[in-house]
Amino acid sequence: MNAILVELSFVLLSLVVRDSFSADFVSRCPKILRYEEQIEEDRYQAVLELKSRQGSEGVWLNIALDSKADALINTFGPSTTLNNQNFQINNPEYILLPGAPLRVKFTIKYDKNNATPVVESIKLNGVEICDGSSSTIAITEATNEVVTSRRDAPTQRPFVPSTGKTLLGVTKLTECGLKAQASPLVYNGRKAEGHWPWHIAIMKLNNIQYDYHCGGTLISAKSVLTAAHCVTILTTTKLADKDMYILYLGITNLSDQGPYFKVRLVQNIIVHNEYNPARYHNDLAIIDVDPVEFNDYLRPICLWEGDLEITGLVGKYGTIVGWGIDNSNHTTADLMEGKMPVVSLDTCLYHDPTFFALYTSPTTFCAGGPNGTAVCSGDSGGGMVFPRRASIGNAQVWYIRGIVSVSPRDSETVCNTKSYFIFVDVARHLAWIKKTAGI
Repeated sequence: MNAILVELSFVLLSLVVRDSFSADFVSRCPKILRYEEQIEEDRYQAVLELKSRQGSEGVWLNIALDSKADALINTFGPSTTLNNQNFQINNPEYILLPGAPLRVKFTIKYDKNNATPVVESIKLNGVEICDGSSSTIAITEATNEVVTSRRDAPTQRPFVPSTGKTLLGVTKLTECGLKAQASPLVYNGRKAEGHWPWHIAIMKLNNIQYDYHCGGTLISAKSVLTAAHCVTILTTTKLADKDMYILYLGITNLSDQGPYFKVRLVQNIIVHNEYNPARYHNDLAIIDVDPVEFNDYLRPICLWEGDLEITGLVGKYGTIVGWGIDNSNHTTADLMEGKMPVVSLDTCLYHDPTFFALYTSPTTFCAGGPNGTAVCSGDSGGGMVFPRRASIGNAQVWYIRGIVSVSPRDSETVCNTKSYFIFVDVARHLAWIKKTAGI
């Protein structure tokens, strides 16, 4: 495969530095980034400006600092961070035309008593365009993929257009419940993209940035299933403002989204008409988004089929995934997974009669116990899924049976690994889900 080496056609900018700036304010990416004159002691402004021969629909920028800052403020798009050192700016509606200039001005606010954080590296749509060292961008004619000319491995997988088959090679891309890989893979120290291609991150605006809020599950090209309490005002059935939310699709890491990452604005939210916020009964909602195109790394889960009775699943382990709060009270950047056994209602009632008598119903089920796996704050809205063997071939097809709803509070731990948890029983709500989602 022949590669044509091209430049990103960076616009060379002059560096403006005040005498009071330290040496740290010399741009490590002088071809695309300059610092502006510092006006206040606890903040400075920087301008990123470049041209690219590659157009794209939607722009996301990853800006890594060499130390923590209080905030990154800009007007180009929502800014998110998990550690106040690695920031992402998203603008899914921006059309980047080949050769057209892209200019993003941002402010870094920091504690003036600490070291001044400066930009260490920048990624454009998952591709590193500056890491403090020289690198050339290569674009291949055959696949139009972006790679670097440096000898070390790229930090993101190149995008390979789909051939119409999944990596399992058994069904078309429109089929539900199939993973891109038949078994877990590790890529750069974390699970490879596509392992749970239906799991969605629901982000909620918090002051000037979007933070992770809840999980969701893609059930069609335009519908995401989640918990009602994730999209309503606390203890009420009143919908929160839909413009407070955006959805991240096709990712396994919240701070390093990768080439399969998609962002969708919320078009509509429908909460179950019998949702009871006092007892979390019928804790279901569907979020409508603009349709997404399925690929090996973004596809819907299959809705439950077969026996509606939960007794047949008691003792069997379902899989849950999420970016919830861990025992250190931090959001996990990587998508985590665990297995949890379904238990009988009697088991939950014996464990905590007052709580489970109040919050369980004929349309919920219990799972968990002292096996070391927990559903933590932030995992709400995510699914519990079970595999079945495909009728053709040897692939596993995954079906959703539960939605993470509520669990007893534990004042001693943030994430209680010895408790039981209540799930909305998807099988008991199939008629409502299919009618509401139009599937």
